[in-house]
Amino acid sequence: MKANTSYLSGKAGFCLLCVTAILSFTSCDPAFFGPGYGGGYGAYAPAYGRSNYTYFPRYQTYFHPQTNMYHYRNGNNWMSGPRPFGVSHNVFHNSPSVPLFLNSHPQYHHNNVMNLYPHNWNGNGRWHR
Repeated sequence: MKANTSYLSGKAGFCLLCVTAILSFTSCDPAFFGPGYGGGYGAYAPAYGRSNYTYFPRYQTYFHPQTNMYHYRNGNNWMSGPRPFGVSHNVFHNSPSVPLFLNSHPQYHHNNVMNLYPHNWNGNGRWHR
């Protein structure tokens, strides 16, 4: 019995096309490769147009707009709630912030994010005294 080579080569070509497409799309996303890619910031670079958190350095708090929840540390524990902790909503949202794309909960990224955006970061890449 003779194998249908045109069917096999068509299948192989389709598989190659799929693999190439997947690699092309994922290589465009610096966060896919983790910290160290994307101009030195890696996954912690400002994520214009594709953020899933907004970080407020002055309050060391993350806002997740998809769930309308705030995530912050209380001592050594991470807390979540529907309002920012210890500050009014208006004051909080008028403070400097940076949109971020994080591939997991902020607690796993906080030390790196905090180093890049310290509590006195003013939103212009400068720091308050």
